[in-house]
Amino acid sequence: MNDMATEDDAPIARLRQAGAIFVGKTNMHEIGMGTFGINIFTGTPRNPYNDQHMTGGSSSGSAAAVAAGLVPLAIGCDGGGSIRIPAGLCGVVGIKATYMRVPFHFQGGPSVANVGPLAATVQDLALAYAVLGGADPDQPLSVCQPPPFVLPPSTPPSLAGLRVGVFSAYVEGSDPQIRSAFWDIVAYLRELGATVVEVEIPHLQALHLSHSITILTEISLLMDAQPQHLFSPDVQIALALGQETLDSMDFLAAQKVRAYAMEATDDLFGQVDVFLTPTTATLAPRLENDVFKAGLSELSLTTALMRYILLGNMVGIPGLSVPVGYATESNLPVSMLFQAKHWNEHVLFDVARLVEAHAVAKKPSVYYSILE
Repeated sequence: MNDMATEDDAPIARLRQAGAIFVGKTNMHEIGMGTFGINIFTGTPRNPYNDQHMTGGSSSGSAAAVAAGLVPLAIGCDGGGSIRIPAGLCGVVGIKATYMRVPFHFQGGPSVANVGPLAATVQDLALAYAVLGGADPDQPLSVCQPPPFVLPPSTPPSLAGLRVGVFSAYVEGSDPQIRSAFWDIVAYLRELGATVVEVEIPHLQALHLSHSITILTEISLLMDAQPQHLFSPDVQIALALGQETLDSMDFLAAQKVRAYAMEATDDLFGQVDVFLTPTTATLAPRLENDVFKAGLSELSLTTALMRYILLGNMVGIPGLSVPVGYATESNLPVSMLFQAKHWNEHVLFDVARLVEAHAVAKKPSVYYSILE
C-alpha cells in the first residue's frame, strides 16, 4: 500500500476516457498466483450462484461482482486463466485477448499475462474490448497489431462456413455434466451451419509443464525482493518452486516447447477457425472452512481448473468464455471456451453472441440489481 500508482495504466485510462465510472476495487487471489480466488488477508469472494463454492481465480472479486449484479463490467488479469476461469465458474463472460491486444505496463511481468474485461453480457464485453484494445506507443509489445474490430450485434444467425475444431479425447477429462453441455453446444453450432472438425493438439502435457515453469520463474523473479514469510502459505509454496527448484536451463527448455506449441497452433488454425473446449474441467469447487485461514494448495484441483486454459497463455491466442447452462443439482454455471488465431477476436464475439442467445440465463442466488 506504500507504492501507490501516480497515474492510470493504459486500460484504466482508456475506460476513464470513454466515460466509465469506477466504483472500487475487488479482492483477488494474492499476487494472482492461484486459480481458487482465495485470499486469507483481505477476504475471499464467494460464488454468487452458491456461496459455499469458489469463484475461481485469480480475478475472483471481478467475476463475483459482475455475476452478483454489482457492476456490469470488471477488469481482470490472465496469466493462466485468471479471467476465463472465474468468468466460467461464475457464469459471466470474459475474454483474454491476443497477447498485448490490451496493452498494459508491468515492469518485469510475466510473458503469459494479459489484461481484459469480464462482463454480464457478450455485447457489454465487446464494447469494453473495443475501448481497451489497440496499440499503445508507450508499450512496444503492442504496436504491431491491427486495430480491434467487432461486428455490430445484428450479426446474422448463421455460422455457415465456420470451421469449429473439437478434440474429443481432451474433453473426456471433464465433469460429466460439463461434457454433456459441450456436446450439446457442438450440436447447436452444427444446426447454425458450422462444420465441426476433429483435431488433435500434440504434447499437451509438455505444454502444461512449460507454462508452469514459465510463470513460476517469471513471478518468482519479480517477487524475489519481497519478504517471503508475509505471503500466504500457498503462495509461498508456489514462489519456492520457482526460486529453489527451477533454473535458467529449465526456463529455456520451456521456451523451446513454447516455440513448438506456436507452430502446432498455426497448424491447428489452418484447419479450423475456432477451437472449442469447456472453460474448466470441473464445476466450481466447494470452499472448505480451513481455506479461509490457511489458503489452499491442491495440484489436482488446479489442474482441473486450468486444463483447457494454458494454450492461450503460452502462444498468445485469444479466448472467450461464455456460459451455456447450469449443473442439475448444484445450479453452478457451466461455460465453454472459444479460441481463435491471433487478432481474430471478432470471430469469437460472433460465435459467443449466438451461443448466448441459445443459453437460458438464471440469476444467481445472491444478486443486486443496479437498476432497481
